Amino acid sequence: MKLGPRSKSRKSRTPTNGKLHSPHGHDNCLRGSKKGVNSAEYCAFTRCRLHRYNLSTSMARQRRNPAALDNPRISIVIPVYNEKNTIDEILRRVVDTEIRKEVIIVDDCSTDGTRQILENMAARQANGEVFAPAQDGNDAIELRDLRFFFQAPN
Repeated sequence: MKLGPRSKSRKSRTPTNGKLHSPHGHDNCLRGSKKGVNSAEYCAFTRCRLHRYNLSTSMARQRRNPAALDNPRISIVIPVYNEKNTIDEILRRVVDTEIRKEVIIVDDCSTDGTRQILENMAARQANGEVFAPAQDGNDAIELRDLRFFFQAPN
C-alpha cells in the first residue's frame, strides 16, 4: 500500500509570513486549541469535523463523554431455550434492577413450555396489562420494559 502526502486539512505555515492558515477555508480552525495538543491535529480532528458534519460543539462533547448523557437507557438481550423452571425468576431479577432499560427476550424454539409462557406474557402486554402472573407462584412480573421475539421453527 502506497502512502500519499499529508492530508490537506491540517494547518500549515505559509512561506511568506509564517502565520498559521487553514488551507480548507475554515476560519474557526484558526482559533485557539486545547492546551498540550498540537494545533494542527486539533484542527483536523476536532473543529473541522464539527463543521464538516454540521455538529454543534456541545453535541460532540456529549457523544465523547458518557457521563454527559441524560437518562441513558440500556438494552438487555436474554436468549431463552428450555427455561420453563427459571424464566420467571430471571425476568423478575432483571426487571427489578434500578436502571432505565429495555429487556429483549428471544425464544429459540423452546420445547418444554417456555415459549407458551412467553407468548402468554406477550399477549397480556398487547392487551394493555401491566403485570403477568408468575408460573412459580411468586410476585407477578412487570411487562412494561419487556420485548418478546420468537425464533421460527426450522
